Amino acid sequence: RELWSRRTCTERAIPRQRGFGGVKRVRMAKLGEGDPRWIVEERNDGANVNGWHWEEKNCLGWTKTKLEELLISLPLSVPAMEGSARITALKSCSGEAMLCTRKGNKKVAVFDLSLVLAYEGTMAADSESTLKGEVKLGEFASANDEDEYEWSVTVEGKGKPNDRIKQLVTATASKDLLPQLQAYATALADFGQTSTSLASLSLSESTQ
Repeated sequence: RELWSRRTCTERAIPRQRGFGGVKRVRMAKLGEGDPRWIVEERNDGANVNGWHWEEKNCLGWTKTKLEELLISLPLSVPAMEGSARITALKSCSGEAMLCTRKGNKKVAVFDLSLVLAYEGTMAADSESTLKGEVKLGEFASANDEDEYEWSVTVEGKGKPNDRIKQLVTATASKDLLPQLQAYATALADFGQTSTSLASLSLSESTQ
């Protein structure tokens, strides 16, 4: 195993390695001396060999597509005796979503997003009239717990039906959307574990 010691405050930490004859010093790799441990720097194409250096891939374009797949047409669990509602569009998806490669090709999915979803609903008493509004979600981030997400619901127009559909969507939106949001987080992490998928991220897709 490696041990670490410091000779002086101005010298770098030098690794030592246990051998059969006791503790022996292991020479540090030096840039420019042909040491194979510097293979990435010596490559003309600058390729990140074996994922040894920190690398980030922008997955915001992939994220938008995946969230549309998971959320559009999703029914909300409004009581049938009162009416119905469903998600109709992903109007906005802003923030960051990326796959980070660490030493040894260890990939970590990271996201911090704000979403605006459109919904439509009808009331049982007037099924011919369509009511519309938005569900807004902030602080949807890989570092946050679900109780830290920020939800808000708006409705277009005024009147008792409008107020009631807003109340119903407010009461059900987070419960209905959370499983789909978790499915997105899982899909992003799984996407990161597939090296061929990472390689297939085109510049146009990864920078959307």
